Amino acid sequence: MKIYPSLFAYLNGCEPLPLDTLLEARDRPIISLDSEEYLSEQLLLIPVIEGVYEIGFPYLKPADIAHHNNHLEYVFNLSVNSQSWALHVTDEVLDLDTIKEESELLEWEEKLGERLDNTTTLLIRLLVGMSTTFFSEQMARQPKVLVLQLQQKLDSIKVDEANLPLVTSLERRYQLRRKLEAISS
Repeated sequence: MKIYPSLFAYLNGCEPLPLDTLLEARDRPIISLDSEEYLSEQLLLIPVIEGVYEIGFPYLKPADIAHHNNHLEYVFNLSVNSQSWALHVTDEVLDLDTIKEESELLEWEEKLGERLDNTTTLLIRLLVGMSTTFFSEQMARQPKVLVLQLQQKLDSIKVDEANLPLVTSLERRYQLRRKLEAISS
């Protein structure tokens, strides 16, 4: 197993990193396996080609940070040919939604400052809401939007509606409450 700091380093034949290197998630590190090596798990790994994987961004939780002196670090356990490796991956920010207790929020804001972020969660909600808007008229398994309709669809997006909580959005789209009441009666 070889680890490269980025896809660029891998493609240019740079020297691999030592296995105990702290990897930067923002650089999208690469793991390359020899032909006789195999992975038993592929969590957080994105296949590039056979035997080559990109380490996905770790979803950091406050518990991960507490054990690493407030450094945004994740220990990624990997098993290659039944041998375990602990890779250390660091990231830039902690997602605000990972903090479950309101009382801990101020403490984490103090510790992390600008590194505490809520934009990822907001953008995912917006993407889900926009997709719902895009395909709202089509109930097919794989709905399609023609390129000629794209501008019209983009113009019809209401960001406020896309930012609704998922339950509310699903209720509006599928009228779940009414259907559940009909089933239960």
